Amino acid sequence: MHMSTSKRMKLSNAAPREESTGSAIVRFYDPAIQAKDALGRTHEQILSWSNEKLEHSHNYIQMLFPLPEGSPFNWSAPIIDYETMKAFRARSELRQGLRESFERMLSFYGFAVSQPDLGSESIDKGKDSEQAPAEQISTSTTATVEHSKGDSQDTQTPPATTDEAVPKKDTEAAATNASSVETALANGTYHITRGPNWRTASKNWAGYMDHNHLRITRIIRCLRVLGLQHESEVFFEALKSVAEDPKIRISNRSVEYWTRAAELPLHIPPSTGDDECEWLKEWESEQQ
Repeated sequence: MHMSTSKRMKLSNAAPREESTGSAIVRFYDPAIQAKDALGRTHEQILSWSNEKLEHSHNYIQMLFPLPEGSPFNWSAPIIDYETMKAFRARSELRQGLRESFERMLSFYGFAVSQPDLGSESIDKGKDSEQAPAEQISTSTTATVEHSKGDSQDTQTPPATTDEAVPKKDTEAAATNASSVETALANGTYHITRGPNWRTASKNWAGYMDHNHLRITRIIRCLRVLGLQHESEVFFEALKSVAEDPKIRISNRSVEYWTRAAELPLHIPPSTGDDECEWLKEWESEQQ
């Protein structure tokens, strides 16, 4: 499930290619730029994919949810550096773009976001939604997780691209939405529930072992590094509720990696023995 420590250490220390620097992440998520990834895809194009395409493509997850560590399965994927982290923590529109990626993947996994002003509206943007009763996993942002982990990689498949034109985002509307969501997060009213497509979507990953478990580890760690701490917390709580469901059997190993991604200090990757991220370690020290 996870690569050897020596191989990952080499990746962690390796310098990224020039076109894969952290600035590529900012440009990809900046709604005023909408830069394409190394395979010619914009953020909006990837989020518009069907659930089936999200399941079978393995070279987009590193772009949507980058990490400070390199991926051996997608060498063109950019890596988070200090300047990238600072940009996301300072700019609400970047965080909102990352939140959109997160909520798209929540829908892919069968979850939905519920807020007071949104009711229990499902955020499913895929094409396999089913009208089953929504079983709630009532999770809130009251838990305070101090640190993070999680590096998840998955195997690469031939790139799937789309050529359709993508309209420019309404940056003002996006900023307003980001503000309301962050208010809900601060008030503890941002919840994750089992969505109307739960029965179908959960079959994709809610089993003993699955490559999506690696993706989930990556998502948790990325959210924490780039400033979506509360979102990572409610996601982790929802995942724990699933893991504790007697009808669902998820391996203890996967739950352990999710826990490490959610709870370790940010500079420590979830894989035991991996190199620590020195610039993150220094930054965390400065925050104390």
